[in-house]
Amino acid sequence: LERGMVLGEVNIMESPNTANRFMIRGSPTLLFLHKKRLYKYSGQRDFESLKNFVIGGFEGVEAEEIPTPPSALEFYLKTAKA
Repeated sequence: LERGMVLGEVNIMESPNTANRFMIRGSPTLLFLHKKRLYKYSGQRDFESLKNFVIGGFEGVEAEEIPTPPSALEFYLKTAKA
């Protein structure tokens, strides 16, 4: 895209903490992070549909807060339970 975009990929089997943080339960899951908000993409899995979502289509989707990472204490307590 002309304005620029960074794409990332997370293997939820190798990064369960990230999967838990973003409540990812299935794969593939596409999330768009924009101006400190999270938008879940549920459209077609083709370039044009995804591009249209990113350049403005996301505005029709309910935004969510980006989940904060757990604190060291929260991480320790969760790990200790496992």
